[in-house]
Amino acid sequence: MISRGVRDAQGQDTSTHDWIEGRGKGVRYLVRLMDDATRRSWGRFVPADGTRENMGVLWEYLERNGRPVEVYTDRHAMFAVPPRAGESEQQRREADRLTQLGRALRELGIGWIAAYSPQAKGRIERSFETDQDRLVKYLRLAQIKDLAAANEYLEKEYWPEWNERFAKPLSSVTDLHRSLSQEINLAASLSHVEQRVIGNDYTVSFAGRRYQIARAAVQVGMKRRSVRLD
Repeated sequence: MISRGVRDAQGQDTSTHDWIEGRGKGVRYLVRLMDDATRRSWGRFVPADGTRENMGVLWEYLERNGRPVEVYTDRHAMFAVPPRAGESEQQRREADRLTQLGRALRELGIGWIAAYSPQAKGRIERSFETDQDRLVKYLRLAQIKDLAAANEYLEKEYWPEWNERFAKPLSSVTDLHRSLSQEINLAASLSHVEQRVIGNDYTVSFAGRRYQIARAAVQVGMKRRSVRLD
């Protein structure tokens, strides 16, 4: 994505690589967020490239930096709901179906931009190439052998050095990140959320089981109403 000269958009992507060269297990996925204008980066090694793991890395970024205006990613299924058979792109947009990450971004007031090719995410892709050279060597020298130690190295050594060497000064751009106000609940937004309908017997179904709403919590008009489970 072309930088617009302001700190308003973030790239988020995952690089799969044998980061510790077979010295241990569980260090294969690096989820990284990079500021579009400054190239400042943050990321974590995660055990799997899934929704939960990407939410966790995003959570840490937001606590450290605030909310960007937009995040751009590829069209992986965790970010974008694919169109149904015979459905046009316009029909898909009008249906407004969201993944868990898409819902979380909307609740947090963060826009989502789909990058349709690696070239569209060229900056973060090129940075991963640098990581696969420099970071692998650094982890080798530090004799890193597990996920916890690898993440400690990222936080204390690699990202500070990367941002000092490759990122532009924050003073050179207008920072449009927005603070986390008291109304924002990261735990509620960055979790798995389901909508269910309350039955006539004041129960809801979830994961193949039915749950009874406590008598003290029952209110007039609850039957057949939608309830959020997170």
